[in-house]
Parts: sequence; C-alpha cells; structure tokens
Amino acid sequence: NVSSTLNDIDIVVDTSCDDCGLICPTDLLTEAIDERGNTVSVCKLCIDEFYTKCPDCGEYCHNDSIHMTASGICVCEHCLDDHYRYCEDCEQYFNIELGTIQYYDELGKAICNQCFNRYYYFCDRCGHAVLNTDVYDVNTPHEQAGWCRSCVVDHSYLCCNCGILCNEQATFRHNDVWYCESCYEDLDINDD
Repeated sequence: NVSSTLNDIDIVVDTSCDDCGLICPTDLLTEAIDERGNTVSVCKLCIDEFYTKCPDCGEYCHNDSIHMTASGICVCEHCLDDHYRYCEDCEQYFNIELGTIQYYDELGKAICNQCFNRYYYFCDRCGHAVLNTDVYDVNTPHEQAGWCRSCVVDHSYLCCNCGILCNEQATFRHNDVWYCESCYEDLDINDD
C-alpha cells in the first residue's frame, strides 16, 4: 500500500531565510524578531551575524533592536521598555526590578542610585530630589537645612542684616524688614 508508506516518511520542506533568501530545510531556520518587530524565520548564518538572544525573554532579536544596559547585558526593546529605565545623568539603562532606579527628580526624570548619591539631595522641606548645586542652606528654629529653590522662594526670608536665609519660623519682622533671630536680638528696638 503506497499511501501507508508515504505517511511513515517525514517530509522535509525547503524554504528560504527571510533575511538572506538562502534555501534551507525548515527545521534549520530559527524564529526571530526583525528590526521592525515582525516574526521571521532566519538561517543560522543570519542568526549569528545579525541577531542576539535577549536573556530576559529568550527571543532572538535583530541587533538594531538590542540595547546595552548598565550591567553590560544586551536586551531587546520590548524588555528594555518593560524592565529598565534610562538615567539621563549617566546615560545608561538600569533594571527597575533590581532597585537600581529608585529616585525621580521634581520633573519626573529617573535617577539611578549611583548618580543620586553623587549628584542629588532630598529637599528637607518638600522631599523632592534636587541637584546638589541647587540646594540652599536655610536656618530653621532648630537646625540648618537644605532646601530646593521652590521652597526657598515660597517659605523663607533673607535677613537684611547678615544675608542668611531663614525659614518663616526663624525670621522676625521689624519696620517692614526681615531679620534672622540673632540679628533681631541685636537690634536696639527701644531706639524708635
């Protein structure tokens, strides 16, 4: 019986590589994602030269869609978007699931831990992350604090005598002029 013999034979179909057009058996082609995000069947030569296996999702992705992370791992765009954030200070991608991006500045810009520790400070009044160069020392009734520009503008006064920034609770007003506690105590108010 000829029909039963044909059912017992595995038929190998030849097809072409979607990248280079090389004709090869279908079982020698690897499924991959091209640079446009389409699923393609690619020969071993093209896989080795133009594709990288993403360690996060396990897919072979075109090298134009692969990005290097801060830890030296090459990941695809899909995994990059889902699991990594870009630190604009050091210009590298960090895995958010590892806790390497924990901070955001007042504009919502992601900051990696290393850059935050090197360049940023939490405003003691509002809690926003600000550049170290944008922190102002402000005298409060109990201590000196570091405030961001917005908090300084909205909630502090400059002593007209010594030039020290003081918060609202550490300033005193006399004759429409603001003084820090020390300068206010030195005033001879009885001279009026």
